[in-house]
Amino acid sequence: MLLRLLKNDLLHGKLTNFMVMIFLAVSTMLSCASISLIYSSQNQISYFMDDMGKVADYNFSMMNITKKDVQKITAFMKAKDIDAYQIEHAITLPLSVMLFNGTNDLESSGCFATTLPKTYNFLFDENNKTPDIQPGEVGIPLSIKHQLNLQLNDTFQILRGTRTYTYKITSFVRDAVYGSDMMGQKRIILHPADYQIQYDITQDIDHAVVLSVNDGPNTKQLEYDMQKAGLPNATLVDKETAELSFMGVSLGTSAMLLMSGIILLCMSFLIIRFTILFQIESNYAEIGIMKAIGFQHSQIKPLYLMKYMSITLIGVIIGFFASIPFAELLESMQASVVPVMPGNTGTYLSLVIVILIPALVYTVTTLVLRKLKKQSTMDAIRKGNEGETYKEHTRFTLAKTRLHSLHSFLAINDLVAQRKYFLMMVIIYAFCMVLILVPLTLKDAFQKDTFLQILKISIGDLYSQQNGGNSVKDLEEKRAMVLRDLKVYDEKIRVDIETMTSASLSDDGLNTSVFLMKRADGNTITFDYGKAPKLSNELALSTTLAKRYGKTVGDSISMEYEGKKNTYLISGIYSSMMNLGNNILAGDIEYEYAYTGYLVIHLSQDELTNHQVAETIKKEYKGLKLIDSKQMTKSFSGDMPQQITIMSDLIITIILIITFALTILFSKLHMLRAKKAIALMRSMGYAKRNIRKWLFVRCMIQVLCGLLLGILLHTFCTNGLLEAYLESMGMGSVALKSAPLNMYVLYPLLFILSAMAAQWIVNRTIPAWDIKDLSEE
Repeated sequence: MLLRLLKNDLLHGKLTNFMVMIFLAVSTMLSCASISLIYSSQNQISYFMDDMGKVADYNFSMMNITKKDVQKITAFMKAKDIDAYQIEHAITLPLSVMLFNGTNDLESSGCFATTLPKTYNFLFDENNKTPDIQPGEVGIPLSIKHQLNLQLNDTFQILRGTRTYTYKITSFVRDAVYGSDMMGQKRIILHPADYQIQYDITQDIDHAVVLSVNDGPNTKQLEYDMQKAGLPNATLVDKETAELSFMGVSLGTSAMLLMSGIILLCMSFLIIRFTILFQIESNYAEIGIMKAIGFQHSQIKPLYLMKYMSITLIGVIIGFFASIPFAELLESMQASVVPVMPGNTGTYLSLVIVILIPALVYTVTTLVLRKLKKQSTMDAIRKGNEGETYKEHTRFTLAKTRLHSLHSFLAINDLVAQRKYFLMMVIIYAFCMVLILVPLTLKDAFQKDTFLQILKISIGDLYSQQNGGNSVKDLEEKRAMVLRDLKVYDEKIRVDIETMTSASLSDDGLNTSVFLMKRADGNTITFDYGKAPKLSNELALSTTLAKRYGKTVGDSISMEYEGKKNTYLISGIYSSMMNLGNNILAGDIEYEYAYTGYLVIHLSQDELTNHQVAETIKKEYKGLKLIDSKQMTKSFSGDMPQQITIMSDLIITIILIITFALTILFSKLHMLRAKKAIALMRSMGYAKRNIRKWLFVRCMIQVLCGLLLGILLHTFCTNGLLEAYLESMGMGSVALKSAPLNMYVLYPLLFILSAMAAQWIVNRTIPAWDIKDLSEE
C-alpha cells in the first residue's frame, strides 16, 4: 500500500514535485553563491592587501607640500619614535594636463604621478608581478584602462605649458590601496628619472605626499598629534576603508542574493505545506483504508518524509553544484582589480547551506504531517467519498452582496471557502513581488540621479569633470567663463560650484578625518533631521558621524581645516555614502584649496528641452569638457552600477519566470480540485468562456492581493533590512529608494502580465469533463 501511494503520488504529482525541486535548487544556488562570494571576496582582498600589497594601516594624503613640510613630517615621525612608515612623493595631475592617445575622456581626475613604492602599498601588473617601468614608460591603473579602452603601447602625455611629455603605456597596474572603482585617487607610475623631471618643472601647489604608517599609536591619537604639530591637513584612507571600497560590489550583490535565497526558501516551505495537505485530501480514502487495516501514523508518515527528503536532496545538490560556476562568475567581476586567489574555501563554507536546508525541510514536513495523526479512519474515508474539505458556513453570505456576475461570485466563493489556501497564495505572490523589488531598489539606487543624491551631489543637467588639486579661485574663474559662454544656449542658465576638501572633527578626544563638502544653494539634498547649514558657524553631519560622536541637531563639535580650528553648531543630519559616511556639509565657510571640485550646470527649460540642449552643449562646447549625470555617477562608482544592474535584471527575470510557473502549477491543481464543479457546469450548458472567466478572476484576485502585500512588506520591512545590512557591513548610512514609476507601475505590471499569461495558458487546456466523470471521484 505504501509503495502504491508513493508510486501514484510521483506519477500524478510530477509538476508539483518538479516545482518544489526547482525552488529548493534556486534557493540553494543563491544562498550558497552569496556566502561563497562574501567569504572568498574577503579572503582575496585580504590576501591582495596584506600578503601581496603590504598595505599600511593608515595612509594620509597631503596636498600643497613644500620641502619644509616634508622635513616637518620626517621630524614628527622620528619624535614619535615611529619607524614603520613611508613618505611617498606625488604630483597632482589635473585633467587639463593629461592625454591618452591624444584625448582625455575621463569623467574625473584624482590622478597622481608617482614612482613604485619601496616599503608599503605595492602595485602589480596584470600578471601579479611588480611592473618593470623604464624611462619613457608609464604604468596606468586598470580602472582607467577599462574606462578608456586602452591597450599596451598606447601613449600617455603630460602637457606642461608649450611642451608635451609623451610616455608609452607598458603596464596596467593593480593598486592595493587605490585600485577600487569607488576610490577617487589613482596612482600613475613613472620611472624615477621621468618623475624627477616632472617634479622639477612643477610648483609646490602641484606636489603631494602620502604618509603611510603601519604601527605606532592608534589613528585617533595620531591624527590629533599631527594637527597639534602643525602638519598639513590630511585625507585619511585606512586599511579598513580601502578594503570596504573593494568589497562594494560584492556587498551589494551578496545582500541581494542572500535575501532572495531566504525568501525563496520560505516560499518552498509554503509550497511543501500546500502540496502535502493537497495530497492528504486527495488520498483520504487510501489513508482511511490503511488506518482501518492497522497501519499507524508512524508507518504512514515516512511515505511523505521519504518523498520530500528525496526531492529536497536532489534540489539541494543541483543548487550546490550550480552555485559553484555562478559564484565564480560573480567573483570574476572584481578580478580586474583584485587578483583571484586559488582555493575554494568559500565553496566549503557553503556546504553549511547544503546541510541546513534539508534539516529545515525535514522539520517543516514533520510539523505539517501532524494533520495525519489527528485524522480518524471514518473521517478519512468519509471525506474521501464526499471530496469536501472546507466549512460550508462562513461569517457572511455572498448571496447578500452585489456580485451579480457568475465568474466573480464563483471566484470569491472559492477564496472565502478556502481561506487558508487563499492566504497562502497571497503570501507566496507577496514574496515573489518582494524578490522583484529588492534587486530593483538596489538597481535604481545606483542609477544616475538617485546615486548622486545618496552621495549628496547636487542634481544638474551637466557637470564639469572632477579635478584633483583645485584652488577655489581657479574654479571661480571657470564658473565665470562657462556662465558667459553658455548663455547663448540658455539665457537663464545657472552655474554652481561644489567642492570637497580635507578636514578633521574632534570631540572628547575622538578625532576623525573627513571630507568637508560645500554644496550650492538650492541643491536637492534632503535631511533626516534639521536643515542645511547656512551660516559660517554651522555644519551638518552624516548619520555615520552623528552616531559615532553621539551628536544631534543643536549640539556643537570642533572642526579644523587649513590650519583653522573652531567650534560649529550642528544644523542638520543626513544620510550619505560618500567616503563611507565620513563627510560633513559646510555652511558659509571659506577655504582656498579644494581636494576636488566641479561645476554644476542647471538649464532653465522643461526636462525634454534641457536634455536636448545639454547634448548639444556637450558636442559643441570646447571651453571645458562637460559630462552628464550618468557619467558623473560613473566617476564616483566606476562599473559598480553596471554590475549591480546585470545581477538585478538576472534575478528579476528568474522571479518572473518562477511567478509564471507557480501560477501554472497552482491553477492546474485548483482545476483538479474543481473537477466536480467544472463537470457540472459543462453538463448544465455553461460556456467555456464563463469557466475561464471564473478561473481567471480567481487567479487575479490572489495576484493583486499578493502584489499589494509585497509592496507594503518591501516598503516597511525588507527595504530597511537591506539598508541595515549595508550599513552593518561598513557602507555608511544609506537611504535606498526605488523610482516610483518602476516600483508602482512598470514592474508590478510585468508581475501581473506574467501571471496573466500563465493563467491564459491554463485556461486553454480545460479538460472536456462531463457529468459522467463525477463517478470517477
